[in-house]
Amino acid sequence: MPGSSVVSPDPRMGPEKIRASLGLPGDYSTLASIGLGEGLPIWERMATIIRHRRLDVRQLMAGFDYRSCGLIDLLTFQRALCNAFGPQWTELAMTSAEFNQVVEPYITRKPMRDGEPGALVMWVQYASDLQQLADERRPGKDLLDRLAFIEAKEKASAALVDEYGVTEWELKSAFQYFKDTIELMSKYGLTHGFRRIDTDHKGSLQGDELRKFYMEDAHCPWYCNDRTIDVLVDFADLNQDDSIGYLELSAVIECDDIIEFAPRSYRPG
Repeated sequence: MPGSSVVSPDPRMGPEKIRASLGLPGDYSTLASIGLGEGLPIWERMATIIRHRRLDVRQLMAGFDYRSCGLIDLLTFQRALCNAFGPQWTELAMTSAEFNQVVEPYITRKPMRDGEPGALVMWVQYASDLQQLADERRPGKDLLDRLAFIEAKEKASAALVDEYGVTEWELKSAFQYFKDTIELMSKYGLTHGFRRIDTDHKGSLQGDELRKFYMEDAHCPWYCNDRTIDVLVDFADLNQDDSIGYLELSAVIECDDIIEFAPRSYRPG
């Protein structure tokens, strides 16, 4: 639909993603046409057009990487993709949902808070994978691995909602708040800060101690709640004894991708 989000429906994931999705040809019924690869999935439609028109996607997109660093922002990536397909951009009829599908495996990071730098796209890897799909008529291992990882991560995010009632964005925001709060308490690092929470001085933390500190002793934001603390405890408590070591807790809080600590039954990899 016109105006739908490109990478995430949550506007807090970055305003540039909203601006990038003001409308793609496939979002408008007035632009509907019967083109090459009609009815095929988006990756196959792109490959069919590239093969038929003998396009070199890498060369056609390279001019938009002004710094020659292999990374461009989402808006520039969308323009580069449009330029690569040229007159066939309308014929491709890519929707915002399909754009999200093809760009997601190549995004470097998602901004979590206002003021953070926007997401960048690894366009060289994208163009290489797409060109290989078009030339060899089958996806390469790198593309398959990326798509499999994204699929597993989506399943893990859905499992978080089903099991805990927590979205990935909410969980990442809460974990960042947990880390920032501890660092404010101690200039000697997370481990020293955890000792100040450890009221019984056993060298480990209990779920109740974390709840009391974050939810009662501090003015916590809305995403710091019983649900996100439950996830923190479950991810860090590897032996399920409700006792969490300082190092285990530090590893979870400092991890760039918290899904790595999800239960093995639904995490990527």
